[in-house]
Amino acid sequence: MKFVKTIIIGIIVGIMVLISGINVTKMNVYQYILYISFTGIGMYKEYIGEFFYRYMPLLIFNIIYGIYIYRHFCCASVYFFSRKNNRIQWFVKEIMDLYIHALLYILMICMTGMMVIFIDDKCFMDYDELIILLYYVIIYSLYLLVTTLAINIVAIVFNSTIGFISVQSVVFFMIAYMMNMGKKLEVIPVRKRYLLFLKVNPVSNLLFQIHKIKVEDRYKFLFQEGIDIEMRYSIMYFLALVAILIIIGSIVVHKKEFIINDRED
Repeated sequence: MKFVKTIIIGIIVGIMVLISGINVTKMNVYQYILYISFTGIGMYKEYIGEFFYRYMPLLIFNIIYGIYIYRHFCCASVYFFSRKNNRIQWFVKEIMDLYIHALLYILMICMTGMMVIFIDDKCFMDYDELIILLYYVIIYSLYLLVTTLAINIVAIVFNSTIGFISVQSVVFFMIAYMMNMGKKLEVIPVRKRYLLFLKVNPVSNLLFQIHKIKVEDRYKFLFQEGIDIEMRYSIMYFLALVAILIIIGSIVVHKKEFIINDRED
């Protein structure tokens, strides 16, 4: 039952995506996944508004689950942790639950749009559409886990306000810098330092238009020439970030003193 709320929120956000101005009835699954993965948005400052508009579903998850783990460290933590023999084991379990929430949330957003497509077209996915859907669900759920877990860890050290603002400030800076790279990426071959930034920037790993995927000729104009990050790289990169955050978070949780006074006042 604890995941029902996430399923409902995911469906609601999925509906919001559908009524945001796109005509999903004229799309197939492949086109829909490309749309929600920011494909077609040039990395120019003129497109920042459009980028943030499509980014909103991810931000909503961060807002809702930004205190998912931290909430246990508020004023009732002495009582709560008196029943937990191993805080690190508990912390890892909470991370697993948080990932399930992220997975269900992303899946519901996808399924909401896909149901409309299936009802309208009366057809289902082909192999290529299934593959790109799997990549989308895995990469985007891992991204949500990374950002939301980071917010929770910073919140445990300081408070929820600092946790959310600090992490989102880093994310927004990365978005702003990335969205000013358009002119630099027009020069082919793309310089190595720009490629490196795109590879280490978590946000740019969400852009399928700079990834190496099988694409029909009619969609190739949407993809960034000279950049073809492997999908597997993005998955492994996010997994590495999760591992780092688990280590940092375990240290914080293990050493953190109980919160006697509510720091949210």
